[in-house]
Amino acid sequence: MHSDRLKVVLCLATSVAAILLAAPALAQTATSASAGAKASAREGEDPVAIEEVVVTARRVEENLQDVPIPITAFTRDQLARTDVKDLFSLVRQIPGVQLCCNNAATFVNIRGITNGAPTYFADVPAPPGGFFNFFDIQNVQILKGPQGTLFGQASNAGAVVYEPTRPGSEFGGYVQASVGGYNRRELQGALDVPLADDKVLVRLAGQTYYRDGTLVDISNKNDYGEQDFYVVRPSLILRPTENLENYTLFQYAKTKGRPIGFALGDFNMRSVEQAISATPGGTFAACVAAGQLACVQAAFNGGSPAAFNALRDQVLARQIELGPYKIDGLSTSCSVPGNPTGLPGPAGAGGVTTLNYPRVACPYSASKNYMFVNQTRWNFTDGWYVKNILGYRWSSTFNQPSDLDGTLLVLGDGGSPRNNRWLKQPTTFSDELQLHGKIGSLVDLTVGGFHTMTWNHPALSYGFNFGSSSLSLSKTSSFTWAGYGQADIDLSGILPGLSLTAGYRRTWDTVNSLSFALNPATSAVIRTVGGRDSAAGHGEFKSGSYTLQLQYKPTDDILLYLNNSKGFGTGGLQNVAGFETFEPDSLNNFEVGVKSIFDIAGMQARFNGSVYYGKFDNVKANVVTQITNSVTGVTTTGIITRNAAAALIRGAEAEGDLVVNSRLRVGGWVAYNDDKYTKYPSLRQVSPGVFVPLDLSDTPFSFSPKWKWNLRAAYRLPLADELGDLTASGTVTWQDVLINAQKPPTPSDPRLPEATGLICSHTRTIANGYGPLSADGKTVPVDCNPSYYNVDVSLDWRNVLGYDGLTASFIVTNVTKNKINDGGGTQNSVLHFTSVTGATPRMWVLKFGYNF
Repeated sequence: MHSDRLKVVLCLATSVAAILLAAPALAQTATSASAGAKASAREGEDPVAIEEVVVTARRVEENLQDVPIPITAFTRDQLARTDVKDLFSLVRQIPGVQLCCNNAATFVNIRGITNGAPTYFADVPAPPGGFFNFFDIQNVQILKGPQGTLFGQASNAGAVVYEPTRPGSEFGGYVQASVGGYNRRELQGALDVPLADDKVLVRLAGQTYYRDGTLVDISNKNDYGEQDFYVVRPSLILRPTENLENYTLFQYAKTKGRPIGFALGDFNMRSVEQAISATPGGTFAACVAAGQLACVQAAFNGGSPAAFNALRDQVLARQIELGPYKIDGLSTSCSVPGNPTGLPGPAGAGGVTTLNYPRVACPYSASKNYMFVNQTRWNFTDGWYVKNILGYRWSSTFNQPSDLDGTLLVLGDGGSPRNNRWLKQPTTFSDELQLHGKIGSLVDLTVGGFHTMTWNHPALSYGFNFGSSSLSLSKTSSFTWAGYGQADIDLSGILPGLSLTAGYRRTWDTVNSLSFALNPATSAVIRTVGGRDSAAGHGEFKSGSYTLQLQYKPTDDILLYLNNSKGFGTGGLQNVAGFETFEPDSLNNFEVGVKSIFDIAGMQARFNGSVYYGKFDNVKANVVTQITNSVTGVTTTGIITRNAAAALIRGAEAEGDLVVNSRLRVGGWVAYNDDKYTKYPSLRQVSPGVFVPLDLSDTPFSFSPKWKWNLRAAYRLPLADELGDLTASGTVTWQDVLINAQKPPTPSDPRLPEATGLICSHTRTIANGYGPLSADGKTVPVDCNPSYYNVDVSLDWRNVLGYDGLTASFIVTNVTKNKINDGGGTQNSVLHFTSVTGATPRMWVLKFGYNF
């Protein structure tokens, strides 16, 4: 355990001891409360009943079965039984949801729409990635479909909601330790201390975690993808009167280590010759002068196409030999004392002429993350209350160069060792004021306002691009204001069990950007882009969203619903003359669903399902267009973001559970998604200065597998009652082919077929452009990830040997050693290679815990 972590643990223990010493009268109360809690845990829930899950999808606590929204929710116990500790390890268990691409950069994709699902932690906007959201939480909820009214940020795909565990009114807590594969070691715990009877409640929680990386550089024994972090989270509830409650949470978390790396999956071996053929003049020199990336790569890594291809053949052959969990050196270098301005890349300014040069790879990153949440609720009169939710989040990071291609060649390197200092990341402030109340006996009303602002802290940032360094500085900010109202109307006077929900939100967004390109040697300003008075520096957008839901409950255990909800994705800025802004897109979604609990031959069952159909309009898409330089008047082509496309978002999901008896429970889910573009216009250059229209509407949606299903079972072993409860469980998940590149099946440019057309896989042969070392005849994925199975199993022992509150569990994930990841490299069309991150290998973990 590192010294700073030890200080945190000691500080936490000292604080707990001080509280206990200052409140000795709590001891007797704690004893009786603890005994009651143990008895309750011992008795447990009805062993033949469906577990009830409480969610906050409509900003109030409700039973999941009563909410007319498709939701996948997990309780803390469910997450612990499957050893879920981040969103990446959870998505395999969620229908209709994918993530890309690693824990450093997370893009949530729900039903085919990327970045349309904002994340909330304790009702406050928060980043989607990281490990801290899963520590000491009550539940995590994934809401699907546009959340048009009650959630503050733009949402046209859904929302991810985390509810941390609040301070309890009884003395108690838990402690848990775990050890496992890849040198895993973990310690976490929480303690509830009620300082005044139900008026002053404190919870102190902390976690420290370490696990080795899963990608090893055999040249220097470095491993990448290690998980090394700790988090401290104190929280406090004050109830000065029975009508007023204030809840405060503070969180500090620190991570460090080498970020997950990439291994080379494949090369586009024809990229150079295709780039030359597409360049006016048709020569390698002209291709380099035109800045075509494939030719620039070849010039820097070898000096000629032939030398570059020979090097690529050698590197790829070596990577094929090593597989996805090993690499043999990277091209990045790191700053060290005495050399703070070293540049990344191979030794020697002339580029790579041989692979036998010093290997000094050491990508590294660290972060310090802070979060403050304050919620105040005042029940000012019977049936009415006002609630304010304030959030403040800030962080700092330290990053050394990255190597996107995972090889000794310079292909996808990023960053610079000159960025050798901690940098403040954007700060976010948010505030939401809600008014809840009941009008008569038929209408529940929620109205409110939401505001958030994010601003960065300008700092010099060095870059590297094929032997030359760059220096930039940027200043950005964004602001959101919104007002909303939603009413739940009881229509049981028309038909018993019938109700209607209607809501509307109006949102105004503002974005600002100002950036400088500077001389890296003198720091003199070379170019300025943006600013509030320029089209590329200021954008204002407004959007309306709504929710209409008709619900019918013929019985207490059956809910039928029909939804029509509209959401939106925010607009933005880009530095392209004439196309400086792009507008918000919107999804108008229609959904019909059922939630039910019923009996089958004496067995209790749950079935939830829905079918959805949405019109995705004004879709932001990358298209080729002609751009005229406002200064020179020269017209060129470029890829820009435009609201050019339209699509249909459609599919179905179903989930079920069956309690066979007091020992056996089975369940599973299936998701089907069939999104389709109905409009996607672009241009194709057929000769210099000559363009023809291009229809890309057959382009498939990326990160949206057509089918995905899961089967699970849990069996309570016949153990004597005095020995506790021992349950064996397992899950099997299958996922269809995942397309990770947005390209049409037919190449949009015949001269660059592998860059502009979807290639799910191809065969490595001499005829396909591979060299003698790498042409092994195997079929490899390129723009798609193959389908896969994943199997997880666990043994969960509660009240071990009759000791109330003592738990033990043994978990093995990825039993079948699946190597296919949910994400994937999309570099083939742009950077001319495919990088891969192997799925987390088979892992085992042994946990011991005590609840008191």
